[in-house]
Amino acid sequence: FLTNLVGIVAMSSWVFLSMDFKPEAARRERLQLFARGWQAVLFMIFLITIPLAVVTVQQIQKQNIKTNIEGVLEAEFQDMPDMRLRNWRYETYGDTLALDLEVETNGQLSMEQSQAIQENLTERLHRPVALTFRLIPTIRLQPLPPTQSGLTPSPDETPKASTE
Repeated sequence: FLTNLVGIVAMSSWVFLSMDFKPEAARRERLQLFARGWQAVLFMIFLITIPLAVVTVQQIQKQNIKTNIEGVLEAEFQDMPDMRLRNWRYETYGDTLALDLEVETNGQLSMEQSQAIQENLTERLHRPVALTFRLIPTIRLQPLPPTQSGLTPSPDETPKASTE
């Protein structure tokens, strides 16, 4: 709310100035009041700029962390044909990065594989990594071409009805 208020006051003041709306030069007390008003507006803009700058820097840092993690995860799982990273989330606890990975796989993930992935991520991200795997069992079938009749044969041949 305060940010919007300061923005509205500053822009309306700028409009009045650009339209050459100001007190007469002969009336000194009004000129002083006008100057103090501008000082107050500039001070409020300065006060609002500080928290906005802090929030902007924090958002940029979070986006950089997210982009870095995403690149490392893509590189890690691209060499694993039997696993596909479906979704992920992260939280930070001090210097530790806690990753929650949702992985589609056609088999089980052994403790050795889990630890190898954790070690690779820790090395690539240059910070301690805690992992949680949520495995989604999947079965992937290769495309099957249709038969001559356009239907895939079934184990039991269904007799055709006669049209007589």
